[in-house]
Amino acid sequence: MQEIRVPQIGVEDGEVLVQEWAKQSGEWVRKDEVVVVVETEKVTFEIASPADGVLEIVADGGQRVRMTDLIGVLRPAAGEADLAPGLRPTDLGPDGEAIVRWPPARSAAAETEASTVSRGSRPDAGSAPLRATPLARRLLRDAKIDWTTLQGTGPEQAIRAGDVRAAWGPSGEAMTGARETGSPAGERIRQQTPLTPIRETIARNMRKSLAETAQMTLMGWLDIQALRRVLQDLAEDGKHAGVVPSWTAVFVRLAGLTLARFPALNGSLKDSVWIQWDCIHVGVAVSTERGLMVPVIRDADQKTLSAIQREVAELAVRARSGRLRADEMAGGTFTLSNFGSFGGEWGTPILHPGQTGLLGIGAVVKQPVVDDRDRVVVGYRMPYSLTVDHRAVDGAVAGAFLKTLKEIIREPVGML
Repeated sequence: MQEIRVPQIGVEDGEVLVQEWAKQSGEWVRKDEVVVVVETEKVTFEIASPADGVLEIVADGGQRVRMTDLIGVLRPAAGEADLAPGLRPTDLGPDGEAIVRWPPARSAAAETEASTVSRGSRPDAGSAPLRATPLARRLLRDAKIDWTTLQGTGPEQAIRAGDVRAAWGPSGEAMTGARETGSPAGERIRQQTPLTPIRETIARNMRKSLAETAQMTLMGWLDIQALRRVLQDLAEDGKHAGVVPSWTAVFVRLAGLTLARFPALNGSLKDSVWIQWDCIHVGVAVSTERGLMVPVIRDADQKTLSAIQREVAELAVRARSGRLRADEMAGGTFTLSNFGSFGGEWGTPILHPGQTGLLGIGAVVKQPVVDDRDRVVVGYRMPYSLTVDHRAVDGAVAGAFLKTLKEIIREPVGML
């Protein structure tokens, strides 16, 4: 017998959610085949089968467990009969993944009762049985949606849990359509959805950050006229090289160079001890449907702009598809938040727990400015918000950091 346990994957509080089993108890699985998906406070993680065998599920989909907990076992098969009871070869997808056909055969009365689950009619439900994974099947029982409108992404178009959640709406919120009365006063609830582990973590971290630090935010404008010209040239060159730098990549590079020259904000305050880090790892806030993710660009002061751009782009794609590893979001010493990427100009960004500095940048603004010869000309500026932990960083220190940043921006060729 082989055990299937949650691996030690670097989650702070050790709790994970068993999101979805790819197979059911009693089904045959192959070695190295993805058998279960778990969701940590930061990432979604696939667990492969350690051996061939017949699956016995210990922790069902939707159950919370802790790292190293036993969630399933694999028993050796005595023969073909030990494949899932009632599972025929036609129930296997082209890659061998089991496809559970739902709903199973049932009486006409049961079928009529089940048809009331959906938000509308379910045309020809009996003639076109739905293929769905076990967790998707459970979600479909709870969701008031017409499953015949869903497009499955699994083998043979089998519906996965992610397909059901996508139909529910942003962040997996069930769009029930009906509104319920919430109190005698007449308030009406549109929907009630438990927080996902990632959203719970975001809420906990933000509350902890505000409760344990004295946050101060400095705001102002950055003159990016010269920087913009350099980026235009780089963009033109990048069309041929395949790498066009984004504002996020540019400011990761600028943050790395500024912290190298002025390391006061590259630190942490722990138990009344001020720690300045010898490495500069810049976290990049990425907005995803599942919540805010912050992958880390390591040694940002030592990498070229093109290398940072490639890494930022790759990590952003991985974040939005839920494929970031926990170690890719660990170890940040400073954070960049580009709220200008979704149209924002000003903000009061909240510090990442354990850090003492976060730079937020807004959208580029074209506006009249006064040049060195007192002429009113068209200029390009960018709003910034620098949040620091006032327990360790005074206003003068934060101002000196900004002065260093602005000096580098005025002579941007040096950042290349």
